[in-house]
Amino acid sequence: MRIAVAMIHLGMKLVLNAAYDTRLGDGIAHYILRIAPALDRLCELTVLTPDPASFPPGCRTRRIPRWTSSRSGQLVWTFSLLHGYLPRNCDCVVSPTPVAAPCLPIPTVAVVHDITPLVQRRALNARTKSASWASIQTIRWADGVVTDSEHTRNDLMRMNLLPGLRIGVVYAGPGVEPAEHNRGFGLDFRPYILYVGAHTLHKNIRRLIAAFARGGQAKNHRLVMTGSRDAGLLAHTQTAIRHFGVRDRVTVLPGGLSDEQVSDLYRNCSVFVYPSLYEGFGLPVLEAMAHGAPVACSRASSLPEVGGDAVLYFDPLSADDIAAKMREILNCRELELALRRHGLARARKFSWDKAALGIYEAASAAVNRKHTKTLSRAGAWP
Repeated sequence: MRIAVAMIHLGMKLVLNAAYDTRLGDGIAHYILRIAPALDRLCELTVLTPDPASFPPGCRTRRIPRWTSSRSGQLVWTFSLLHGYLPRNCDCVVSPTPVAAPCLPIPTVAVVHDITPLVQRRALNARTKSASWASIQTIRWADGVVTDSEHTRNDLMRMNLLPGLRIGVVYAGPGVEPAEHNRGFGLDFRPYILYVGAHTLHKNIRRLIAAFARGGQAKNHRLVMTGSRDAGLLAHTQTAIRHFGVRDRVTVLPGGLSDEQVSDLYRNCSVFVYPSLYEGFGLPVLEAMAHGAPVACSRASSLPEVGGDAVLYFDPLSADDIAAKMREILNCRELELALRRHGLARARKFSWDKAALGIYEAASAAVNRKHTKTLSRAGAWP
């Protein structure tokens, strides 16, 4: 966490602009649902959300229209109606998605999780890229920006997307935390290698399947993959499975698994493999470590920030290297146990309480800056 402030305001009243479909179960949904109760423990928090039932009973929520869940809906809502939903005497708006409104009476701190559509341009469609670009442009009106990793912060600065804005780094906690329910869900697939995540092109699924097909000692294992909700992307995955001749050894689970089911998959896997070409943070890597799973992942983008020295890295552009690292873990019990142990220790460095404190400090810094500007304009400062 790298937010430096001159003074932290105690007892601030924050608003979380959670205009998002938190029922999706994706990384941003997990971020919103985990950061809200952690912030609520620090301050008086009001969550503006179309899904109040998704939040713990203790969270103060205010329902907003369902149409705000879409990407375009978030922008329209933030620009046109957010102002009217702000509670009286609130100090700062925290937007857990990259969107900010002009001319709000209080500061806004926006969170940028990644800029994948702007970096991996061939991996995503034009609509997604244009929506991401539009969202990033609105952040110019924010009073503070937070990213999930140094890598994303550096990308924003390198591409000069937010000139003049102060950008801090606040690491997230695990989206799927170890659960006691649904124990045994993963037992039906053992022994297996696990992948959890989306099936978009930059996730590098085809090379993962190619690596699994030539995995040698992994032949007594299944490859279990959590499913995407996108039928088109799943079709690409199924095509790769057929192409490499592993239909009888790969299980693609349906989208919409519960957190408890995913938790049990992490707990029971022999190896967790994450071959992504680009990540703003890499929640699945942290989640796998938090469950004690041995992890092999790409040495790419932000993933080394998350994995540190607790995972085994490979070149994501080489199916041979991916296969070699999987075999290395499966064939060496000592390495497997060391990765499990170091992964658990590494995961403990990340928590939602730390993330909430970082967000709170960023909000406090934004309030300080806005207050100073107001005094300066009023002539109270020389």
